[in-house]
Amino acid sequence: MVLVACALVWALIQKRKRCVVYLAVPPMPPFLTRISWDEKSDDCFDQHCSQQNHNAALHNGCFWQRDQDNERPNRMNMTNANIKKEFSVPYYVPVGNEKVIFTAAYNQGLSILLKGPTGCGKTRFVEAMAYELDRPLITVSCHDDLTTADLVGRYLLKDGVTEWVDGPLTRAVREGAICYLDEVVEARKDTTVVLHPLSDYRRQLPLERLGVTLDAAPGFCLVVSYNPGYQSVLKDLKDSTRQRMVAIEFDYPTPEVEQGIVAKESKISSLQAAKLVKLGQAIRRLETGGLREVASTRVLIAAGQLVAEGLSLRDAALAAIAGPLTDDMQVGNGLRKMVEVYLQD
Repeated sequence: MVLVACALVWALIQKRKRCVVYLAVPPMPPFLTRISWDEKSDDCFDQHCSQQNHNAALHNGCFWQRDQDNERPNRMNMTNANIKKEFSVPYYVPVGNEKVIFTAAYNQGLSILLKGPTGCGKTRFVEAMAYELDRPLITVSCHDDLTTADLVGRYLLKDGVTEWVDGPLTRAVREGAICYLDEVVEARKDTTVVLHPLSDYRRQLPLERLGVTLDAAPGFCLVVSYNPGYQSVLKDLKDSTRQRMVAIEFDYPTPEVEQGIVAKESKISSLQAAKLVKLGQAIRRLETGGLREVASTRVLIAAGQLVAEGLSLRDAALAAIAGPLTDDMQVGNGLRKMVEVYLQD
């Protein structure tokens, strides 16, 4: 009897542990908010954190997880305004009129094509615009094996029953979200054709396997991006696809703006950021040099983050800039010499 009583007490203690909910809600869908619950509800874990409701929670944009603190979870209504307070605004510095063009295209229901080199801020720009427009953001990283079913959805077998599961593009159409297809030229051409009725005046998504056609919900916007440097005969957007979209061209920011970005993102001094940017600008001036890609703002920030952890500018630049840019020994030696010249102590 004593053992049974102890077991019951232990079960009650365990039931009072806290639940933590991760909500992917607008306006910051790329990020996850951690919210602790304090309401005095006995059935939070039983009703929401149980295994049988786990899939339903995922379907509703929530992921429930047990925490090891000894407090009971609570229910609370989290509005978009509440969620906004949990996040800082995505840091993005405009380099032109890209925000104005994006907003105008969004208001008119036009699809948007972002063109620019690697690491120039295209993805961060989309995140910032999703935040400003207060829309969910669904991102898809395109690749060679991406099929139409990966975007639209497919039938899956679950518990012996065949169920239709929406793909990311279909979810965005239903929910009125911003759907961002990153590096869209990597996808097969027969896959991108499904975008045509969505990106013109029809704003519709045919679901052939269901025999239905979805009208895009208010707020839906299709955004695609690619790096012109990766273009080839086999990897390029069809002209019929291009002409359905509004194009916004990106480039690396000016040295003054980039210095501020590197300092802000990596939390290093302006002087250290200026030296990294100066090195990056020098690498970009190399017309050929055997490099397929030059030093992007992304790699400069990565170098700055290493500096913030105590590495010297030289070691950080070798690891985050020179190393990733090439595997060629001669080109690598040239980059190392540039690092020695521009980052002298």
